Amino acid sequence: VVRHCNGSDFWVITSLHNTNHFYTYLVSSSGISGPVISKVGPVDQVGTMHLKSSPLGDKLATVMQQEDGVDIEGIIMRNYVTLYDFDNCTGKICENYLCVNDTSRAPQDNVDQWIGGISFSPDGKLFYLMGSGVGLLQYDLKAADIKASQLSISISLGAGSSNPISSGGSSFLDIQIAPDGKLYTGPMAGDTLGVIGRPNLRGQACISGPTKFALAFGKYCWAGFPNNISGFTLFPPN
Repeated sequence: VVRHCNGSDFWVITSLHNTNHFYTYLVSSSGISGPVISKVGPVDQVGTMHLKSSPLGDKLATVMQQEDGVDIEGIIMRNYVTLYDFDNCTGKICENYLCVNDTSRAPQDNVDQWIGGISFSPDGKLFYLMGSGVGLLQYDLKAADIKASQLSISISLGAGSSNPISSGGSSFLDIQIAPDGKLYTGPMAGDTLGVIGRPNLRGQACISGPTKFALAFGKYCWAGFPNNISGFTLFPPN
């Protein structure tokens, strides 16, 4: 969901399975209208695992899967992380897009490379992705070559944690902007969240302060976070 440029309405965005078609619906005080259809980017063969919007409403990011051959154990999947420009006045996804990362995933995760989460920084200038065999990566959205701006960020949840993040891998499944302006990483299953304390800063400087947040006794995070409107979290309507 992306806030309309008028500051009061919203765009609800979804993708159609086995196509590269996006459907954008306008939600306003008058009801629901649309869709605006955009045909752009890689084909979504298996399903859109993540679709996130920038808090500024000018960009979208997706994680999609495609079949990438077959080995002795079955079909190999490839994850595509793609950035799109979005016009929050018209609801149109622009034709220029960029695949910033693609990784192969063999059956049963025997090739431990897959994307578990994506997020924009609160100021909309940086982009983060994380996954097994990939670690935590940061991109500069203002760079002339966004893909080449990739930096690997080192973060640890401390000794004894069952969910470390490092350049060697990650068991975390999602990244989400919180009202406090930090990014939190949600585990596949666990009671500890990762924390990126200063996500607007470039490089390793984004890791500041505690890097883990223990949930209250009896609370558990399973398979990431619920859907959240990042711009709404940071800039709630009047």
